[in-house]
Amino acid sequence: MNKSQLFKTAWTIAREGQQKFGGNVKEYFAESLKLAYKLQGGITMEFKKHVEYTERVEGNVITLFTSNRQPAWIATIEGPDERFGLKRRFVSEDEYKEDGGRWFDVELTEGKIYNWSEERKVQHFGIFENGKLYEIAKADAEELVK
Repeated sequence: MNKSQLFKTAWTIAREGQQKFGGNVKEYFAESLKLAYKLQGGITMEFKKHVEYTERVEGNVITLFTSNRQPAWIATIEGPDERFGLKRRFVSEDEYKEDGGRWFDVELTEGKIYNWSEERKVQHFGIFENGKLYEIAKADAEELVK
């Protein structure tokens, strides 16, 4: 199922909810999209490529902002892990392309899956392909490394 089919399915489910319970079809769409996603069994690579992460990425370098209160980090996903779901290798300070004190640059490698954070409790996952970083869901990262 591609992105177009996913949204068509979601709108169909939303219309069925509206007919059964009344109200505006738009009120049902968000939940319908989640259902359509579950019915499809995950997002296809074609859908993922529509979500390019451009924030602070230039070429093959990502810039992360850090502080003592909210330290930033980035890791490559090396494979599955029984305990944590994903086996990560954290990029160490000596691997930074450039370190500006409150920010640091990390060079991204083609075909690698990354996990990074700049604020507590907010993690991002992405894959670097064709010179672009595409943000993906954690479940998709887990699926890709199986």
